[in-house]
Amino acid sequence: MNGSHADGRQGESPLGLGIQGNRDAKGGGGGAGNYAFHGEGAAFADWGCGGGGGGYGSPGLNGTGTNGFGVGGATYGTADLSRLMLGSGGGSGGSDDDGPGTSSGGAGGAGGGIVFIAAHSLVLAGSLSANGADGQDAVNKQGEDESGGGGGGSGGSVLLNLAMPTSPADVRPAVRGGTGGGGFCRGGDGGEGITRGTLTGSSKQEQ
Repeated sequence: MNGSHADGRQGESPLGLGIQGNRDAKGGGGGAGNYAFHGEGAAFADWGCGGGGGGYGSPGLNGTGTNGFGVGGATYGTADLSRLMLGSGGGSGGSDDDGPGTSSGGAGGAGGGIVFIAAHSLVLAGSLSANGADGQDAVNKQGEDESGGGGGGSGGSVLLNLAMPTSPADVRPAVRGGTGGGGFCRGGDGGEGITRGTLTGSSKQEQ
């Protein structure tokens, strides 16, 4: 649709579903980047703000943009992973489509998943991760289109319950947050997830 303007959507979180057009975070979900403007006549200007990054083990970062950036998602869950939870999605960016063509704000990145391994031992030949996805870049078809990027999703959960140390011994699961998408206003990065590893007779925790 040409000549359209729209607020983004909040990212979703285990603590609540996101909604259209609310720049505030919804639990861990990043806030939406809203469509914003100021002035009138020759001084009129408008743009789409960046979505907020999802939060979990650490908060998501705010998107950029005046008068409507998406707020980064909050932390939740427990450091000991007594309750395994998914990461949260980033908010999408606001859309400023002044036409012709179809321009839109970038979608927020999905939150990371859950990895739970209970075993006597673990030999890892590759990597172990529950990373959040990057926010998507805005689609701006021409110079007057100024849509915002989506926020990155937060990392998820990795819990290892093992009787023997991992091989190699320095295994560090990755639960990184996704990078915010580019646009006229950039989306915020997602927060980190939570990892924990336990051994028989000992405990090691990383967050």
